[in-house]
Amino acid sequence: MADADRIGKIQRLEDENARLKLQLAQKDDQLRELGRTVQSMRGLKDDRALEKMPHADRIEIERLSGGYDDDRDGIDEGVAVYIYVYDQHGGTLRAAGSATVTLVDLSNPADAKVVGELKYTADELAKHWYGAFMTSHYTLKVPWSGNAKRPPAKNITVMVAFTDLLTGRALEAQRLVTVTGQGVPSTQSISE
Repeated sequence: MADADRIGKIQRLEDENARLKLQLAQKDDQLRELGRTVQSMRGLKDDRALEKMPHADRIEIERLSGGYDDDRDGIDEGVAVYIYVYDQHGGTLRAAGSATVTLVDLSNPADAKVVGELKYTADELAKHWYGAFMTSHYTLKVPWSGNAKRPPAKNITVMVAFTDLLTGRALEAQRLVTVTGQGVPSTQSISE
């Protein structure tokens, strides 16, 4: 009986081995076919192949960018920035990349200061993509730095540095935006 069990086990192992060999041969055939497909699709044999593929060519901060007031108290908590990425043909493109958004108060050029800044990795930035009919852009909300509860000035300069993941190319844009609730609130002293 033990010999019959061993023979049955050997037969099952031989069957399994034959099945795995057939599966491996099929995978090899698929890989060869995929290799031929990639070679035929490439068709780009010169050094400028990347330039022919859609890639990020420029960015633009949309004109509707400006202050956001989430708690609706009339004082902006930061700046909502809408970033369009365009390809080399002028169409909008959902390009993967990292970005740094910097808010600068230039109301006193001699004392220009950063009043907000956020950095996004490619994975983080991808979560902020918005695509709908007639618009496709990244939407980023940048709060004021530190404990600031109000914007320091009415006009804030937004600077965006975007690094395209495909090409490694750095693209920059800047725009002046308007915010509300600027300045330090007045305080009254109570005299006895």
